[in-house]
Amino acid sequence: MVWEKQLELRRSFLALRRGVTLLLGEKVSNLDELTPNVHKSQVVQMGSKTVNADLVLVCTGLRPNVSLFDKVRSTCVHIALRG
Repeated sequence: MVWEKQLELRRSFLALRRGVTLLLGEKVSNLDELTPNVHKSQVVQMGSKTVNADLVLVCTGLRPNVSLFDKVRSTCVHIALRG
């Protein structure tokens, strides 16, 4: 379990170095209006907070599939949260 937390922190650190902002543990209020797993500009509502995002990944308490992140990192594509 400790190594899983270390791996999660390492992935978060690598994402931040590449200009990606991760918003974890946030409740999205307009999830039914969003298109997940597609690279396009979308407005995400989190209560009174609004965020413009290039990519929305829905994680519902299950272990997320991070292979997308690994593929993006290996092809040197830059994904960033604008806002």
